[in-house]
Amino acid sequence: MGSRKRLLTRRTVLTGAAATGVAALAGCTGSEGEATATDDETTATEGSPDGGTATEESTYATEGDLTVDASWEGEEASASGTVTVAADTEVTAFVEAGAGVVVESGAVVEGSVRSLGAVEVREGATVTGDVEGTAVTLGDATTVEGAISANGDLTVGADATVAGQVSASGALTAADGASFRSFVGATGAVELGEGVTVERTVSGGSDVTVGAESTVGGGLVTGAFTTGANVTVTGDVEAASIELGEGNEVEGSLSADGAVVVGADSTVAGDATGETVELGSEATVEGEVSETGGDDA
Repeated sequence: MGSRKRLLTRRTVLTGAAATGVAALAGCTGSEGEATATDDETTATEGSPDGGTATEESTYATEGDLTVDASWEGEEASASGTVTVAADTEVTAFVEAGAGVVVESGAVVEGSVRSLGAVEVREGATVTGDVEGTAVTLGDATTVEGAISANGDLTVGADATVAGQVSASGALTAADGASFRSFVGATGAVELGEGVTVERTVSGGSDVTVGAESTVGGGLVTGAFTTGANVTVTGDVEAASIELGEGNEVEGSLSADGAVVVGADSTVAGDATGETVELGSEATVEGEVSETGGDDA
C-alpha cells in the first residue's frame, strides 16, 4: 500500500480499533465528520500490533476537538479546540491546542505541550517536554521533565515532579511532597505544602508560604516569606518580612525591609537583617544581627 496524506476535517473521526494501516493512524478520534485521504504525504505502518501506528512525519491537525485514544508516534497532534490524550496511552509528538489540552491519567506524552487555553495533566501522567498554557494543573504523582510556563495560575498535585524551571503569571500552589528541580517563580502568591522540595530559589510577587519539613534553595519575595516547622533553606532569603517556624535551618542569610522572626531552635548560618530581628528560644544566628530600626529621619 502506498503512502497517504491524512487531512483531518472539522471534528473528524479516526479510530484505530476500527481500521488498519493508514486508515487507523493509531486511534485519533473526534466527532461529527469524516476523514479524507489523498496521496503522497503521511506514512503509516500497516498491520502494527495496535491496528495501525503512524510513523515517519505523521501529523494530526483538525479545526475541532481531537482525542488520541491509542499509542501513536508522529510529529504533531494539534487542534483548534481541545486535544485529549487518553488514559494509559503513549504519544510521541508535539501536542498543541487552541482551547485546551488534557493528558489523562497514566498517559505519557513524549514531547512538549502547548495551549492557548488551559492544560491539565492528570494523576500519574508524564510529559517529557515543556508545558505551556493559561492555567496549568498537574495531578498527583505527575511528572514534567521540561519547564512549565503558566500565563495564569499553576496548581501542582501531591508528589508531582517538575524538572525544569517553573513560572506562573498568577498564583502557584503545590501540594504535599511535590518536587521542583529548578527555579520556581510566580507573579502572585506561592504556597508550598508540607515536604515540598525546591532545589533552586523561590520567587514570588506576593507572599511565599513554605510548609513544614520542606526544603527550598532560597527566597526572593516581594511580600512576606513564612515557613512552617523544620524547614531547610539552602540559600539566602530576601523579602518584605520573614518569619521562620521552629527548628528551621538556613544555610544563607536573611534580609527583610520589615521584621525578621527566627523561630525557636532554628539556626541561621549567615546574617539576619531587618527593621527588627527577633530570636526565639535557643535560636542562633551565626553571622551578624542588624536592626535597621525604622528611625525617623
